[in-house]
Amino acid sequence: TKLAHYASLWALTIIITVLLAVPLLLSVLPKPKKHDIKHNIFRNVGYGCANIISGERAAKNALFFAAFLLAGGWYFSSKVVIGESEPGSPILYQNHDYNVSSKAVNDSFPGSEELYIVAETDKKGGIKRPEVLNALADLERHMLLDPEVGGAKGIPDLVKQVNRLLHNDDPRWAQIPNDEMYVGGLMFTYMMSSPIPGALKEFVDTDERIANLVFYYKDHQGETIRRAIHTAKQWIEEHGNDVEGLTIRLAGGTIGVTASMNEAAYETNLWVLPLVFVLIFAMVMFFYQSLMAGTMMFMAMLFATTLTYAYMGITQMGININTVPIIAVGVGVGIDYSIYMMDRIRTEMVVLKDLSAAVKRAISTTGLAISFTAITLIAGIVMWVLLSDLRFQADAALLLIVMVLLNGAAAMLLVPSWVLVFKPKFICEAYEDEDGIIHA
Repeated sequence: TKLAHYASLWALTIIITVLLAVPLLLSVLPKPKKHDIKHNIFRNVGYGCANIISGERAAKNALFFAAFLLAGGWYFSSKVVIGESEPGSPILYQNHDYNVSSKAVNDSFPGSEELYIVAETDKKGGIKRPEVLNALADLERHMLLDPEVGGAKGIPDLVKQVNRLLHNDDPRWAQIPNDEMYVGGLMFTYMMSSPIPGALKEFVDTDERIANLVFYYKDHQGETIRRAIHTAKQWIEEHGNDVEGLTIRLAGGTIGVTASMNEAAYETNLWVLPLVFVLIFAMVMFFYQSLMAGTMMFMAMLFATTLTYAYMGITQMGININTVPIIAVGVGVGIDYSIYMMDRIRTEMVVLKDLSAAVKRAISTTGLAISFTAITLIAGIVMWVLLSDLRFQADAALLLIVMVLLNGAAAMLLVPSWVLVFKPKFICEAYEDEDGIIHA
């Protein structure tokens, strides 16, 4: 939400700076004495793209190549994971001391990532019922089938171990008694023998109605979390109604909280990105009064966004609460380039009355602004990649850089190719009235 507010405020300031401040500054600054065009690297980018899209045949080839890239992008996009793709903290690099130490701890101990599953009964003291404890023990066994689970802790284990100790440590007595009063006696024995007050509070509440089962995982990768929640839901679906009055609730701890964040990020990604596409499509179509204009911008966004997801799949960058807003902002920022190019082609068509010449002139001129703007934006965030010790900042910067480059390529190559091949009426039939307003 804060990122959306910041990005919206930044976009609104463009109205003040571009439409008001820049014209005022140009009116008071001295005029340049030299008017010669300098062929720098940015202008050469425009000339190079204009040479690539030199005619309708070249434009068709460019669209076919874009379709090929789009198909490949769809394939690699399917490799994107929900959540984190690597163990340890996603904020830090893998070679950071914290992540190295975390790996050593998880290799030597059950695991540092906890999943809490809560068992709730309908009556006070209901946890002491043998059928309830046996059901919870079965849930533990089911969860421990996952190789990523290093261990578990719960009231069934406590009852078994105390029962065993009271019978000369005989392993045959490591079982849950069939009598509720007996179970209560074992729990009372443990509580009274412990030097720590409230020793049972980590297992059950004071009314002995709610119990907490803890499972220790080695990491909180997206696949690990998905499998953990799926395994728990599978048992609940098969055995959740076997014991009357027992309800199993998911889920707390690091794994549970991260699972909820991953689900929220996935669900948000399902509607935020399409909504951004639809809004931009509708606004462009309304402003230019042309379905083809909206379709052209939609295809440019689809091309850049699909290849962005392909990049995420190749680099194993997951969809999470950090990457979803960056992608949405990147789409809004990057589509500007395609709009600039489309509008400039339309303007040049009014002047030159020749579509190929208008496209070439637009790429050669507006291409300078697009390439310079893209390089300036990239230069501002590339320092995060080079200097930041935070992996999140570096990943965010790389993601934005990729989106800017792909949107720039779509504007410089895909939009002109689309215009040359499909010859949209709002461009080919554009004219200027006596007030200087362009119509179609």
